[in-house]
Amino acid sequence: MQLWVSDGQVNYEFQHLLAKFKKRDPDKYHALKGIPAIKTHPLFKQYQGNVEAYGKSSNERRPYRAGQTGQGLPKIRLIPNAGS
Repeated sequence: MQLWVSDGQVNYEFQHLLAKFKKRDPDKYHALKGIPAIKTHPLFKQYQGNVEAYGKSSNERRPYRAGQTGQGLPKIRLIPNAGS
């Protein structure tokens, strides 16, 4: 099984992580900031695309609230892993 993720989402998450390291661990930030491409875990299948709606900052989307139904939440596409 694999989970699909857009390259835009991967980049967004990495930039978010870098921003945290810049404040909390400057040495780690400087070590990671020059990485040209992020290699995802084999569980993820990357495709070209933008940041997903759930990945945008809170002022760009409606926040999730406890008890909210799945309406409006992202759908996860699963594909079987041919090697399993």
